[in-house]
Formats: sequence, structure tokens, C-alpha cells
Amino acid sequence: MGFSEYVRVWSDVMDEGLDEESAPSLGGVFLGIEHRIYVDPGEFFKRTLLTREMIRALENIRDVLTGRGGSRVTLIQSLFGGGKTHTMLAIYHAVRSPKSLLMAKVADESLKKDVEDLAKDLGSIGPISVVVIDGKYESLAPTYVKPIEAGGYRVKTLWGSIAHQLEAFDLVRVYDEIVSPPQIETVMKLLEKGPVLILVDELAHHIVSLKNSMDSGLRNYGDQLIRFLEVLAEAVSRLEKVSLVISLPVDDRGSIEESYRGSQDIVLSMAKVVNRVSPRSVLPVSPGELASILRVRIFEYIDQSAARAETSKLEDIYRSQEFKELFGSEGERVAKEAPDTYPFHPEYIRVLRDIVDKHEGLQKTRDAIKITRKVVRS
Repeated sequence: MGFSEYVRVWSDVMDEGLDEESAPSLGGVFLGIEHRIYVDPGEFFKRTLLTREMIRALENIRDVLTGRGGSRVTLIQSLFGGGKTHTMLAIYHAVRSPKSLLMAKVADESLKKDVEDLAKDLGSIGPISVVVIDGKYESLAPTYVKPIEAGGYRVKTLWGSIAHQLEAFDLVRVYDEIVSPPQIETVMKLLEKGPVLILVDELAHHIVSLKNSMDSGLRNYGDQLIRFLEVLAEAVSRLEKVSLVISLPVDDRGSIEESYRGSQDIVLSMAKVVNRVSPRSVLPVSPGELASILRVRIFEYIDQSAARAETSKLEDIYRSQEFKELFGSEGERVAKEAPDTYPFHPEYIRVLRDIVDKHEGLQKTRDAIKITRKVVRS
């Protein structure tokens, strides 16, 4: 039996035209313009590994939306390609299609019951208003230069976009027209009819673009957005059954993504105003989960009995006296890790991790998937 008899590769992996689409956007999924494997919740979760951190974030959001408590503001932070947007998509699909959660793989079998409980609880909440803001899409993050044409009115601001999606634009119409953030009482009134979930992705990209504009009005609007972010976070922290989830390109140590280092004051200002409400911080993916993520994302099926047999053979080889003399403790490490990385060799995972970690410009998990797609096809 050959390797192909033990595994089945996802059909999309074999399509090199989709390599550049291996990193979907939240806005693109919301608008229905990404590939079907990301837009369809079932297809998305079949290719998704729910890490412990992602599940705990979902549990917190469930608790907030059901009125059980929890942190009403969630901050998803990591550097480029560290799982921020994928976690946003998991939250988006889980809330809109709870049953599809059951199609996801889990990082640890002990988490299966948690996922089952999540699917049941989220499914029992009833209608949830979901608002999506993606700073890379003008139809979700408008400006007065490129507003949303909404029939009887034009939406020129982020607060206008939120109100528009909640079908309550009149509440902020005046503030939208003068491009000035509403007061906290107005935002609370806008969101008071929960449950409401607000997902905000790529806002740093949007604000940095505005602040670098030649238009002084747009630069001023960039400042107003940071002020509005503070008002929004504070308003959500005071409300029941309202959850705000925002991603920022900064890790838990304060390191900024390479592409934002020239604008780190802006990113740190955003992090500062969000942190004032003591959000729940989420680091979606740990380095040790890379192999498991690749197994789920690249392979539709892995024959576990064959995996055990093959890794057992590999363990015997690396633990033989001959290999011990050649590789020493490295051989023992490889033998120990093989069951967790199959069908990838442990050394492939180690080298891949070194490549995406040490080369500036590469996007960690995102580029690890892209590289592996190409390797598997070769």
C-alpha cells in the first residue's frame, strides 16, 4: 500500500489556483464572495481545528449572549497569520450555524463534550443580531469619501455601519452626518436589544490607512475612530447579552506585526482603549498546534490504524542502537513526536516552523498552510 492509500487530501488542496485563497477574510465571508469552503459553515468547520483557546473564547461569548456573565469584550491578538481572522470566522459561523460546530476537529479529544455543549447552547439562544466590520471592505467600513449607498440614506462612518446593519440608522443619523462619534448613551440604546454579536476585524488596517491619507478630513476621522472604539467598548461592557470581539495585530507581549511597525503608536492606542474595559484576551494558536492544524486543513481522511503502524515502525528505527549512535537524543525526540505529526515527519514540522517564524514577511500558520499545499501536490 502506498501513502495515498492511507490518506485522502482535500480536493481544494490539489487546486493551485486556491493557494492564494488559503487566507479568507471575515468581510468576504460575510458578503458571500469568498470560496465556498469558507462561506459554507459545514465546509469551513470540516477543515478547522478548534484549539482549546478558541473553544474557551466561544464559551465566553456563549455565556455573554445567554446572560450568564463572562467578559463582554474579547480581544483576539496575535501577529500576522496567527489565527485571528480564522478565529473570527469560527465565532461567526458557530453563532449563525451552531450545529455545524459538530463537524470541526478538536485539538484534544477531551474537548469534544465542550463543543457539543456549545452547539446545543448556541442553538437554544434564538435570533442573534450579528454585526460584521472588516476594515478592508468599504461596504462594511465606509468613509464620507466612499459611503454606503443604502437607498434612502448614505452611511459614512463605522458607527453608521453598525446602526445600518442593526436596522436602526436613525439613532445615529446626526452623528453619521457630522462624522462625530455618538455618546455612550446613544451606543447603549443602539445595542440594548440583545443578543448582539459585533465582530471587528482589520480595524487597525483601516485606521492606519486613514491616518496616512492626504485628506485632513480622513486623518481626523481616523482619530475619531479610536475615540469611537473606546466608546463602543465601554458601552458593551455595561450591557447584558452584547458581545464585542475585536482583533488587533499585537501579541500578549506588546510586539507589533511587521507591517504595522511604522504605525505602532496607532495600534498601541487601539489596544490601550480596549484594555481599559479588561477584555478577555485570546491567543488562538500555540506553536505546538501547527502539526494538528495542518493535518486537519490538508487531509480529509487519515487512516488511524495505518498511522499507528507507520509511526510504530519509525519509532523502532529511531530507537534502534544504530540510529541512537547517529542521532542521539534527536532520534528519541523524533520517535516521540511522530504519532502526533503523521503523516508529516516531525522534522518537516520543525523546519516549517523555523521558516515561518524566522523569515520576516511570512505569515506563520497562514504561510505554513500555503507551503504545505504546494509540498503535498509536488
